[in-house]
Amino acid sequence: MEFAFVALQATRDHAVRSKSAEYDHFRQALTEILDALKGKPDPSSLLTFAAATTRKIEHYCRQTQSSFDSVIVELYDIIGVLLSAMDKTQAHCDHFVSALHEIEERIKSTRTVEELKAAKADLGHVLGGMQERALEQKRAACDLVAGLQKRVLTLEKGAKLAAAPPPDLRPGAGAPVRNGGTAPTVLDPPAGRPVCGADLKESRLDPTTGLPDMVEAEDTILALPAKKSGLFLAALYVQRMDYVNARFGSKIASEVLLFCSQLIASRLIQPADRLFRWKGPAFVALLQRDDSLIDVRQEVRRLVGSRVHFEWRNGSLLLSIGLAGDVIPTAVSGGKGPIGELERLFASLSLRGTA
Repeated sequence: MEFAFVALQATRDHAVRSKSAEYDHFRQALTEILDALKGKPDPSSLLTFAAATTRKIEHYCRQTQSSFDSVIVELYDIIGVLLSAMDKTQAHCDHFVSALHEIEERIKSTRTVEELKAAKADLGHVLGGMQERALEQKRAACDLVAGLQKRVLTLEKGAKLAAAPPPDLRPGAGAPVRNGGTAPTVLDPPAGRPVCGADLKESRLDPTTGLPDMVEAEDTILALPAKKSGLFLAALYVQRMDYVNARFGSKIASEVLLFCSQLIASRLIQPADRLFRWKGPAFVALLQRDDSLIDVRQEVRRLVGSRVHFEWRNGSLLLSIGLAGDVIPTAVSGGKGPIGELERLFASLSLRGTA
């Protein structure tokens, strides 16, 4: 009996942390079982405790394995994206190599001045194409790497969470320090409300983009200080997604939305900011800036000011994507508040994509 008690304590105190809510629930359940065992239950009750403990452990093992499997899938996907980008770069290089070999053979067989001039002109054209393609690849590579770095950072944050020491479950433990404690920043969430989507205590992530969803966005907005300056909400809308979905199907449309979310994250989102998937082709960014509303609007308009190019499977599909966006301060007075103002903005932004 004593051995079983110590074994359960060790299982509770050294459980692998995957998702915080499930981890805390599992440890709390084992604590309750341990407390019951301290009362030295009669032998007939031991089988009930053993069955309950076995179910708890088996269930948590399945949940933890599922979390680990999702990390493995994410890592495979990141590697796949990188390999695909490298294959794409190699394909373009092979194309230019073939063109250069062709010009080389023509120069070898050149007999007239006109043929030599034509070969020189073609060489200049190929070099111009190589330069243009190199610049495009550089921009695309920067955007790709920035997006993948954010995904890896999300996994790293999850790993740090898993490596954190278990919380103290004693009554009163973990109570906030009121005297001499560190005051939370303006974007610190209330109790149980994380700042980063990777730390969500509940699974409220959009399956297409991996971003916190609209429910999480609304809860976060409603929890913000009512009259705090320096906080802004950016409404971002991917234009003509109805056409993309109807013309190319939901799979391509989902890839476009994922591409746009990574683009927004790499070009707009800073460490103190948050990005949410609102609904449909809409995203909301919670921005913390020391700038004025005009300056923040200019920052967002620089992002949406030029079209971006989505390429699918080594150039088999090329789409020119437009973004629309606007900014409001979080301290919106009157009306329906910031959430109502966001809905009004999205209604207006959606009309721009139909022009």
